[in-house]
Amino acid sequence: MFIMGLQDTNHNHDDNDDTNVQQTRKLRLIIHTSNLQRNDLEQKAQGAYIEEFPFQSSDPDSAKPRKSTNRTCDFENDLVSYIETYKYNKTHQWWWNGGDHGEQQRKLVDEIRRYDFSKTRAVLILSTPGWYSYSDRPRGYLKLSKAIRDHYSSNNNSDASTNSSSTTTTRASRQEGHNNNNNSTTTTTTTTTTPIVCQFSSIGSLNQKWLQDFAESLDTAQNKCRNLTDDVLRLVYPTSEEIRSSVEGYVGGASVPGTAKNVEKSILKPLFCRWAGAKTDHHHRGRRRHPLHKPSNVPHIKTYYQLTEDSQGMKWFCLTSHNLSKAAWGEKQNTKFGAKLMMRHWELGVVIFPVGGPKQKLVSVATAAATTMTTVTKTTGNADEEHCNEDSLSANEIPLPFQIHPTAYGISDLPWAVDRVYKEPDKYGRRSIQG
Repeated sequence: MFIMGLQDTNHNHDDNDDTNVQQTRKLRLIIHTSNLQRNDLEQKAQGAYIEEFPFQSSDPDSAKPRKSTNRTCDFENDLVSYIETYKYNKTHQWWWNGGDHGEQQRKLVDEIRRYDFSKTRAVLILSTPGWYSYSDRPRGYLKLSKAIRDHYSSNNNSDASTNSSSTTTTRASRQEGHNNNNNSTTTTTTTTTTPIVCQFSSIGSLNQKWLQDFAESLDTAQNKCRNLTDDVLRLVYPTSEEIRSSVEGYVGGASVPGTAKNVEKSILKPLFCRWAGAKTDHHHRGRRRHPLHKPSNVPHIKTYYQLTEDSQGMKWFCLTSHNLSKAAWGEKQNTKFGAKLMMRHWELGVVIFPVGGPKQKLVSVATAAATTMTTVTKTTGNADEEHCNEDSLSANEIPLPFQIHPTAYGISDLPWAVDRVYKEPDKYGRRSIQG
């Protein structure tokens, strides 16, 4: 789920193309959705958050581990708190090129506390097994909810006062990239609710009450979810046909372990959206497909976001290992010790928000303006694809591997179920994950 490494060297090029090497010790943190298997890395659609953090001071040898109360930040404390739940207390000698090889041995969490995490824009979203009071340091979906509330309460005070005089709420249309005024509804709420998109590779046994509470908690408008519709929640999950026609065929569906009893619930069908998008997009007939759109690769990535009022961007974006389940995100329970949030899984992810002020939005790279992207034509292989230069991504662009406006299931679409045997074989002649 996440790995860490040290980047020891920066390479700076002068006008003569000579390489100047500077020794700088940094911590590179990678939180990714892939299992550490070659097939997962090469065949599946995955996501990764990567950021490098400097030492607390310019002299690495002088940096000492800090206590959680000594000028630390939430990101650092959450990361240490998460790692400590693994109870990994082995000490190591931390080596780096050009540094003091005689450093004392330290635990992983002590080494982490020597770095400066204060400049990151990301908020860690963690789940760890156990029961937690709501007043505790939040975890699960309550942690994500708090991050969203904190961001918008600190940045949108002026917007809130402007919206307070409004009595009309416009629900985002299902149509891709457009608002449908005929679908507008007048309510007593004073802020706009837009769909929350949940994209995942597995789903637990869910009920309407949990889904409504989940949606309410992540809604920036904080509106009450009275009806569970696609105007509130959209669930991006592959159809059986999308798995069958993927590059791996049915075998690839083993990494999407939703069972028939969980995916075929009646409350979910109106909310389901296709992974590959519209069927014409899946085969990209008559137009060039964006290199980040991966309709033929089985999804193992997990993403969550809320569309903006103009349906052209995202208010917030979460990349995580959390699938859509109570075990991963948590479930509120009344116990003899009071109200608790219970979780069964270790999960880790990040949520980010637009930079540049409350009027800004996050956008999918595939739908961003051409002036903010640099692409080069692929010189070998499939001629109808392009490569995207990742260095050209702006701070508010997200490399989303599916449509930002997901397409609803068609009448004949069925959600993939890992325990089903299908009539139509894949291109390898198989009819299930077993063959």
